[in-house]
Amino acid sequence: MFDKPTISAIIVAGGKGQRYGKQKQFELLLGKEVWRWSYETFSAIVDQVIVAGIDCPSGETRRETVENGLKLASGNYILIHDSARPLISQTEIMELITFLTEKGVKSATMIMPLVNTIVDTSNGKVEYLNRENLRAIATPQGFEAEIIKKAHASASSEDVAYDDCQLVEKYLGIEPQFVMGSQKLHKLTYPEDLKLLEFYASQS
Repeated sequence: MFDKPTISAIIVAGGKGQRYGKQKQFELLLGKEVWRWSYETFSAIVDQVIVAGIDCPSGETRRETVENGLKLASGNYILIHDSARPLISQTEIMELITFLTEKGVKSATMIMPLVNTIVDTSNGKVEYLNRENLRAIATPQGFEAEIIKKAHASASSEDVAYDDCQLVEKYLGIEPQFVMGSQKLHKLTYPEDLKLLEFYASQS
């Protein structure tokens, strides 16, 4: 589609870290701030890296923080990644880029296999779900630039989306394609997650 496609990456490093107890993006992981892990990995591959929350202001919500990053993004394709998943690999990023630039995919996301037994209690009873058919959505997520910018422009300020692929599907009807990631994409959410990430990082 593009003669020389360019790739922008937005590293989402906003948020107050209410569940973590402090701003986890500035937590030290083996002596390096969490956001820097993703920044250095993406910088080695893509044309532009924007750290939303540092290079541009954070918003009141994740969606607003991403939107601030989109205003600076100049690439034909845009990758959006949560800094709280610091151990993303160059191999995983390149696989996502290939989906976008060579396979014509407009919306794609990394996913992770579920390893726990999952139950649904929404109907007042326990229903065991077949985890073979379930996947955990992760980041990075990738889009044609026009697609993701249009989805954000269509959303209202009250709109709550758990991730950007959900926003694209809601407003543009484009379902995401999936790229399988590893368990190292584990998200730093609670303080105890740091020990697991330290273990994964030390094995690299």
